[in-house]
Amino acid sequence: MFRGFILVALLFVVNVFASMEVEPNGSFTKAQEIYNYDTVYATINRNRYDNDYYKFRVDGQAFNFSFQTNEDNVDYTITIYNQQQKPVETYYVKKGERGFNITLGITSGTAYVEISASNYTGSDGAYSITVSGLGAGEILQHYEIQPNGDFTTATEIYPGTYYHGYISKNSYDNDYYKFTNYHDSINLVFNTEEENIDHYIYVYDQRHNQVKYFHLSKGELHLDENFGIAQGTVYVKVSASNYTDSFGGYQIAVDPYSPSPVSSPTSTPVSMCTATVLYQGDTAYDTLDSNCLSKVKSGSFAKYYQIGLAQSQTIQLDLSSNSLDTYLSIFDANGNLIASDDDGGRGTNSFLSVSLNAGIYYVEVSSYYANYTGSFILQYTSDSTPVSSSLYHGAIAYDKYMGYWATGWRYGDQISAQQSTLQSCSSAGCEIVADVSGNECAALAVDTYSGEYEVSYGTTHSEAEELALMVCEIFHNNCQVETSVCADGR
Repeated sequence: MFRGFILVALLFVVNVFASMEVEPNGSFTKAQEIYNYDTVYATINRNRYDNDYYKFRVDGQAFNFSFQTNEDNVDYTITIYNQQQKPVETYYVKKGERGFNITLGITSGTAYVEISASNYTGSDGAYSITVSGLGAGEILQHYEIQPNGDFTTATEIYPGTYYHGYISKNSYDNDYYKFTNYHDSINLVFNTEEENIDHYIYVYDQRHNQVKYFHLSKGELHLDENFGIAQGTVYVKVSASNYTDSFGGYQIAVDPYSPSPVSSPTSTPVSMCTATVLYQGDTAYDTLDSNCLSKVKSGSFAKYYQIGLAQSQTIQLDLSSNSLDTYLSIFDANGNLIASDDDGGRGTNSFLSVSLNAGIYYVEVSSYYANYTGSFILQYTSDSTPVSSSLYHGAIAYDKYMGYWATGWRYGDQISAQQSTLQSCSSAGCEIVADVSGNECAALAVDTYSGEYEVSYGTTHSEAEELALMVCEIFHNNCQVETSVCADGR
């Protein structure tokens, strides 16, 4: 007991920016929130069943994660979950091992970490964890997005860009990628620095038929192959075996030397789907359905809008949704892609600011992931049409008995904001605890023991969060900020 306590105490002294584990944190609803560059020191109690849960917000496509321990006589299991609380990776640190550092690709949103221990021999399971790469100025991109273990969850990649991946040695792990091939052949590049792993690369056509297979034995670190393949969606699977103290890190790229699809002549969006006309200052409240397919995102549905410019100007397209990971694109009158955006807005929302000449253009609204439908809001403004934030409404829903919460923002009226937010909340016991409009922001602070809560308002996220936490600590114990929202989606 004393050994674990002394280890934690010493580590805390070394790092004055460290924080301690706050119990109870034994479930998803009680998960302790940690922030960018937080180092948390904790202990797994050997005298009772004890799992530790943590949560943090990922705004990019990946995050850095470190697990460290000085315990020689404990086995640890570390499981990372995505926002849907589905496991995406599991790591094991056996007796005598000191831990690991890894960069893990994952869908933007709340990520969770569960830590448990077993096989104690005179130890209390002291450890530390650190997460980083969460800040807006250091968003990690071009990583595999977990889970991507089959054709249906394959990570979409784009020509000319290297993507980073890991094949976990601790669990059965295959990584699938997909891309759209506009040519009769492709170039596949694979690089790794892992000399103690066998890598296997499989290539499949659009119908999932295997067309190529490559095996890189231990010590073989590079693959650069050109080969013919039919146009359409192409899939690549990466797997590994025979690990010897390695984590299976690699880089993969496809067709880095061929012209981008952006320059390929294509038909106009109108030839495939009807385009709704948008005027400067318009806000479209619409639903993505299965009636039209995306020109940019393979397998995704789309809605199209037409805009006309009488003179050169800079336009802004702001796309938001509570039910979709949005993807936004703009084409010229000939159907040539000008620009696209995934997460340029808040969270998984999209934003484009583009300088255009006079002419006709088409806007595509789609989803980052294939086969998704749902409601969205598209706002079109330009440098000559200022936006009034008083148009926007938002809400926070919370179930204090189950610990579930949800937020909604950028709605045209308060009733829509409330209804959509309640639908997003994962419990029938959720109720609206905050309404915001115009420039307002609100924050929810919760007592992690009782579930009781306080709500406060401000003009920014940080102002509302500080007030909510202060009020909660006055009336309750063990408070933490669960979420915050601004009506205009800042």
